[in-house]
Amino acid sequence: VAESIPWDDGTFDSVVMADVLEHCANDRDSLQEVFRILKENGRAVITVPAYAWLWSGHDTANHHYRRYSKQELQQKLLASGFVIEKITYYNTFLFPFVVLTRGLKKVLRRTGSDLTMPPAIINKFLAAVFDSEKVILSRGGVFPFGVSLLCVVRRPMTNKV
Repeated sequence: VAESIPWDDGTFDSVVMADVLEHCANDRDSLQEVFRILKENGRAVITVPAYAWLWSGHDTANHHYRRYSKQELQQKLLASGFVIEKITYYNTFLFPFVVLTRGLKKVLRRTGSDLTMPPAIINKFLAAVFDSEKVILSRGGVFPFGVSLLCVVRRPMTNKV
């Protein structure tokens, strides 16, 4: 349970929470736990789904509590004591297709997860589109919108006198 991580304070140099936080009933407690188990100057990479208005049967089927805006996630990270090194939306190139698909599902009253595997050729195309964003992000780029949020945060050094 991310609200009560069974590790000592300052144990880890890095933590990855890849689409975990939205599953936590109390995300603030979870972020404080990640902060607690990180060493000073330790980093965490956190990804979450973006935009509450994109909520769909996929979120319900996967037991999500919420989707995040960039501002909301920033506020919660800062309140937990983190220094934000990078925060950006991602899965931007596929964003229009996700919006269209979710919109159609709402109109047609279809529910359930989006986790069905498309035909292999479509899956390869979608993977290539998604992978192309890595190049931009790895060179310091950021995206103004997307289906998800990516952030890199750091536990700051404490000032010891």
